[in-house]
Parts: sequence; structure tokens; C-alpha cells
Amino acid sequence: MMGIFNRRKKKIVETSPKPPQPSAVCEQGREAYENGDYDAAFALYRKAAEEGDAIGINGLGLCYFYGKGVEKDIAKAIELYQKAAELNSLSAQFNLAVLYKNGRHVECDEKKAVYFYSKAAEQGFQKAQLGLAECCKNGIGMEKDIKKALYWYEKAAEQGNVQAQRETASIYTGAFDMTLKNVEQEAYWYEKAAEQGDAFSQYAIGNCYLRGEGVKKSFYRAKEWTIRSAEQENEYGEFQLANIYAEEEDWEKYITWLTGAAVLGLGAAQCNLGAEYVTGKHVEKDLEKALHWMEKARENNIPQAARAIEEIKGMLKEEEYEKGLQELDGEQLLSLGQDYYQKSDYKHAIPYIEKAAKMGLPSAQAMFGAWYTKGIDTEGREIDVDLEKAQYWMEKAAERGAPNAKEALRNIIRVRAVDIYNEGVAKIKERVVEPTLGLTVEEFSEAQSYLEKAGELGLVEAQVLLASHYLYGDCRCIQELRSRGIEALWTGESMDTKKSMQGLGMYWLKKAVEQEDANSMFIYAKCLLWGPDNIDTHMLFETGCEDGSGYQDTKEAFDMAVRASDLGCLEAADWLLMAEKNHYPGAAEALRRTKVYQEWEEKERKRKEW
Repeated sequence: MMGIFNRRKKKIVETSPKPPQPSAVCEQGREAYENGDYDAAFALYRKAAEEGDAIGINGLGLCYFYGKGVEKDIAKAIELYQKAAELNSLSAQFNLAVLYKNGRHVECDEKKAVYFYSKAAEQGFQKAQLGLAECCKNGIGMEKDIKKALYWYEKAAEQGNVQAQRETASIYTGAFDMTLKNVEQEAYWYEKAAEQGDAFSQYAIGNCYLRGEGVKKSFYRAKEWTIRSAEQENEYGEFQLANIYAEEEDWEKYITWLTGAAVLGLGAAQCNLGAEYVTGKHVEKDLEKALHWMEKARENNIPQAARAIEEIKGMLKEEEYEKGLQELDGEQLLSLGQDYYQKSDYKHAIPYIEKAAKMGLPSAQAMFGAWYTKGIDTEGREIDVDLEKAQYWMEKAAERGAPNAKEALRNIIRVRAVDIYNEGVAKIKERVVEPTLGLTVEEFSEAQSYLEKAGELGLVEAQVLLASHYLYGDCRCIQELRSRGIEALWTGESMDTKKSMQGLGMYWLKKAVEQEDANSMFIYAKCLLWGPDNIDTHMLFETGCEDGSGYQDTKEAFDMAVRASDLGCLEAADWLLMAEKNHYPGAAEALRRTKVYQEWEEKERKRKEW
């Protein structure tokens, strides 16, 4: 095949005389050398050299150079190489070219290397043609000349040299000079080298068939050549075969060949394999292996590997963190969580504390409750306080005796209840009943759910307000409800409105009494004595209850009045005094038990003594 130069019309250099042929003695020396009989080889080469045989002189230099059959003498070997080269020995010229190029045992002289390569190359010596082509390609001993390199590579390639065929194909890819790009020639020479078993060329021609460049596209031929390359452990072939199997969705073979390419050091394969171990899509997830292969890829200068390594390290940290959550006991979890908290690493501190809290550690429960009170999110920023969760965890801590948990719980509940109560009151204030009822005051039902929630949380103000509305009907909407006997606005059920009102009122009144609200205790005492319907009547001590409900439980009623009085409700003491004057059973004894009466009695005693 002709190269880019017209060889019939133009010559690169003048041809040298025809290379010498070895003598019979020289051939005998070569056979002895190849058979390892170096003493005989040395003797025969020396005899041929004495007869002026250029090839024999080169062989004798070879013996001196490697110390075969004679003591090693590099200087003598170079002297003999020089003599043989002058006699046009191609091997000697090549040997000198290599020595001068690499600077081994002689001072490096690239120009001399090019000179001797040229001498042998012009006479068709393949190794010299390859060496000269490399010098042209890389600018060794001369100005870089890719076209001249292609000329000499193609010369050797036409003689069947597989390395030259591969190099010729690589230049035709346009990688070194785009003006030389020729996809047909690229495919031609890669296939020639591939047929001789060159693994890289087998991969390359497979890629040509895969893309349909320079040859007719054929997935079958592409796969065939790629398999042959991969079976010779060519990293590019193994990587390409892995991708072919990925197209076929044969994931087991994909991972097998991808791993092979990665083991052979191909950066792209290492990066892809690392990614597979991260996702766990086609192989069992393993972040340690993922990190290993990404680090290998980074060493091979794969750009995205560095960022991937940082992400994998973060994932490993999270994995270790999650593993710690599973294996540690409550005290260890709390300790680690506190360490993270001190470093302001809330993202990691909170899950540790939460796990310890769920395991029943009181101090962790209290801390978790406190965090929800403050409103700390996973990044340490302030967020809306979640008092409901705060109360939940503080209750757990209080039940298990965590220090100060009960006090903290009371504060949380109080704050929650006040917020809810205020929302309910706001609803009452902003709500106006429709004019058709003749009402211009607030409608209580709009605020009921808020007030009841606050009351259940223990806010006495809400409990008193609820009891007051249900029992007294301070809001005119409740009076209207009573008078008309319509359905309760807040329950949606048809019932005896008056009875329902009293039941709800007594429920909330008792809640307030449990919290020792003095005024509520006094009202409850009147309810015990006369019933809920009559607590707003002041003349009952003189007239009694019209329905005969009076005098039902004077002891409990008066005991409750004593407690109310002692807690600061002066009206309760006056009520007991009126009961005593109207001769209610137990009233006098109850009155004497009040602190107000005892203080009065003490003052009277001192006055009399004075």
C-alpha cells in the first residue's frame, strides 16, 4: 500500500549500498548464540570478523556488549558496532542509533541516533524504520514531522510489522495532525494489526465497527473484535466490552469486565466502577470499595473523581454515624450527642439525643424536650418552636425523675396553654353574631375549641372562662341559646341545652378547683349546696331552694368554702358567715376553721387582754 508520499517519484533520502550478507561462519556463530553456546558463538563471530564480515563484526560486538563468551567490555562493543555500521551492517546501525538516542554507555546524541536510524531504515530494516518514525513523531534529533513519521511507520507496516501498523493507524485518527485524518486508513491498519493479535488494535477496530467509521457498522464484528482484545487483558478492550454488555443489559458480565478494566488501571473504568459501588444498582453497595476505586481514578487524572471522593467520604461518615446509632446504648448516644452539640453540629447531635430519648434515657428526653422548646433545627438555625413535641418529651423525662423536668414541663404547658387561650380569646373578640338573632356580642362557639384545648392543658384562666360561660351565660349568645332551647352550637347534637350547659360548666369548674383556684372553689361550694342553677342567687340562706335541692351536702360544700377562703377568696368567708347566721348545719364549725375567723379571734383575744 502506498503512503502519503509518492515513492516512485520522490525519495526521502538517497539509498545506500545493498546490505551485506552473512558468511557461513557468521551463520554458525548466530546459531550457536541463539542456542546459548556463547563460547562457540564468540569464537565463530571473531573468525568471521577477522575475515571482514560486517555481520560477524556486529555479532562480536554483541558478545562484548552483553558479556557472552567473553568478559563484558562496552567500549569494545561500541567500537565494533561502529566498524560494522561503516560496513553497512543494518543491525549495527540500529544498535548505535538506540545507544545514541537513549544515552546509554555513550553521550546522548540524538542527531547521530537519527543518522544511524536513517542508514538502516533506507535499506528496509523494520526496527530502524520504527525508530526513525518515532524520532520524526516526537521531534528527537530533528524537527517534529508527523508526515515523515507516517511515511516511515507505513514503510514498516507494509512489511507486516504489527507495531508499525498500529502506529500508522493511530496517526490516521488525526490525533497528531488533523490534516492526516483518514478513517478508512485508520480502520484498515488497525484491522491488519488486529489480525496479527495486537490487543489494542483489536479494541480499536472493534470501536470502528461499533461506530461505523471507516468500515460498515456491525455490532457483531465490533463485539467479536472487542472480546478478542478483552481476552488478552487489554484494559480498553475490557472497558469497551463492559459497555457492550451494558447495552445488552447483561449486568453480571458488565461488572465482570468493568472490574477487569479497572484492575488493569484504566481511569475511566475505575471511576465508573466506583460509581456502581456508590449506587448499588448493579453490584452490592459498598462505599469502602467505591472510595478505593475513585481514589485510583483520581490518580489517573479523571476530573470528576476528586469531587466524588468528597461525597463518598461524607456518605461513609453518615454510614458510620447510622451504624453508631444502632450499636450504642443510651448513655453512649447521649454523650456523643452532647459532644456534637458542643461543636454546634446540630445535624448529628439531634439524632443521637433523639435515639437516646427513645431508649428511655430521662436526661436525653429532657434535653430533647428543651430543644423543641428553643426550636433548633438540624442546621442549628432558629425555627418555629414545637411545644407539643417539647411537652411530650418533657413528660417522659418527668415520669422518670429527670432533674427539673417537672418544672420545665409546667412552663411548657403553661406557655402552650396561654398561646392557645389567647388565640381563642382573639376568636371571640373578632367574631360578631349575625344581626337576625339580635346579638351584638361575641359568639362563644368560634373560640370553644381553642379554650377547651388550653383548659385541658391546665390553664386555669381557660377553665374558669369555660365554666363561667357554661354556668353563668355571661355571653348573650349563651343566654339566647338557653332561652330558645336550640341545638348546642359547639356540639352539633340535639339535646337538653340547659342540662348540657350545666354538665360542661361543672366539668370545667372541677378542673379549675383541682388547680386550687379560690374563686372556682367558692362557686363549686355553692353548687354543692344549692345546685348549679341557683349559684347566682344570694337570698337562698333565708328562703331555701325552690326545688328543694338545698341542704343536700353542707359538709362538703362548707369544707370547699373553707379552702377557698384560706386561698384568699374573702367572699367565701362572708358566705360561711351568712350560713352560720341562718343556722345551716356545720356552718359555724366551718367558719371557725377559716384563717380569717382564726385571725379575727386572735385579734379579739389580744384586744381583751390589753
